[in-house]
Amino acid sequence: MAELGSLLAIEQDRQAVLSLREELKRWSYKPGWELRIEPDPSPWITAVLFIHYEAADSRNPSRTIPIQARHPINPYLAENLDEFARWLQHALFSAERHESQEWLRRDGAIYDDPHQTRRQ
Repeated sequence: MAELGSLLAIEQDRQAVLSLREELKRWSYKPGWELRIEPDPSPWITAVLFIHYEAADSRNPSRTIPIQARHPINPYLAENLDEFARWLQHALFSAERHESQEWLRRDGAIYDDPHQTRRQ
């Protein structure tokens, strides 16, 4: 009986991923930014949104570097597309905020470096 429950959960996760991928096809963002949803093998996460783009390196602006952000997706979002839209916007805000943290400087020094360990 437990095996049947596992198979049902796997199928529900598969359907959620397919549904989220279909919804994501309706959305676009900046040129050069790729948004992709992939299944996640973890038992706690159904899928993951990957955001890929190239950005100028804040420490060497003459070169660009590939960026990949990974955002776990709650399977509930496959059933509530308005929530998915708000969540997607938040994921993009997160990527943009990270970049702004790297670029904002005081007297030439990064003000809030997202790559440094936070001091409490």
